[in-house]
Amino acid sequence: EIGSFEGRSAVFMGELDNVKEVTCVDSFEGSDEHKDINFDLVYKNCSQNLKQLNKSCNLIKNTSHNFFKNNNKKFNVIYIDASHFYDDVKKDFINSMNCLTEGGILICDDFFWFFYEKIEQNPIIAILECYENYKRDLEILFINNQIIFKKLKSL
Repeated sequence: EIGSFEGRSAVFMGELDNVKEVTCVDSFEGSDEHKDINFDLVYKNCSQNLKQLNKSCNLIKNTSHNFFKNNNKKFNVIYIDASHFYDDVKKDFINSMNCLTEGGILICDDFFWFFYEKIEQNPIIAILECYENYKRDLEILFINNQIIFKKLKSL
């Protein structure tokens, strides 16, 4: 999970029987839409929430860019819900594709989220541009506030 906040979605996924390990990456610094939030408390809550799971949990307090730069693991499911700014969403999508297994699922949250006045700064534009570049390797499984892709082959 890229962008974990308090880890509630990671706990939800981690409770599934077929999930063996959960990795959460978050800078716990917030972004433009998080003006008055105590991120020390958010990090503490995330740590506590992940302890509920009876499986391996990796909580990484870092930027997604640094995580991907140092990552050598492959993942079956990646959930992107970190920075909602165009450049960050695009980097997270591309980096996720590089470490997603064949048949893996890529979930992009906040597909129809429009915080920034300029449409081109919002997640939808980055996601659509990335899909255009990877569409031969992806199948769209679901579109609503989230868009879910299945990776068809290894790049």
